[in-house]
Amino acid sequence: MSAEQEQFDSKDIYLMEPKSGEIIGLHAIGVDNAEWDRVELDGSITKEKGFQAYEKWGNPYGRFLMFQGNSFRVHDDINRVMMEFVNDGWVDLDTEKVRKFQELTVELLMHKYLYYEKNMPRITDYEYDMKERDWQNLGTEIGIPMEEYPHWVDFDRHHKDAYRAIKLAEERYGIK
Repeated sequence: MSAEQEQFDSKDIYLMEPKSGEIIGLHAIGVDNAEWDRVELDGSITKEKGFQAYEKWGNPYGRFLMFQGNSFRVHDDINRVMMEFVNDGWVDLDTEKVRKFQELTVELLMHKYLYYEKNMPRITDYEYDMKERDWQNLGTEIGIPMEEYPHWVDFDRHHKDAYRAIKLAEERYGIK
């Protein structure tokens, strides 16, 4: 990673529509603690300080945090966009819990890959079961109806996170 890439910060917000369970992720890449001039349509200039986003987009994730494709451009500040969703009845999710849930999903898939595809398990069945229990509890906490999708972490090369799971096995254990 180059020095230019390392200087960027990211901001992520996840929202869920309670009735359908659909999830929208609002994302921004930029610089935190930046200072800039905002020029209004009337020509007035306002000094701004804070997170300056260079790129903003949203992703629909569907009920089970499964990426649905068709990312969309966000033209306004993602916090304002979030408030529009919240005012329409969407619920703001705990971003750290969503991120941890996604990380655990990939980690569980990696262990299934190592166990079933490579015949090289790296943790005991008990340790796996405990990680899966934590993953299920976390999913329930963020509002995902886990009982409706019991095979979410069955390893399949067509799974949306299969590539990430295989790369994690390579990085963590040197297994290709």
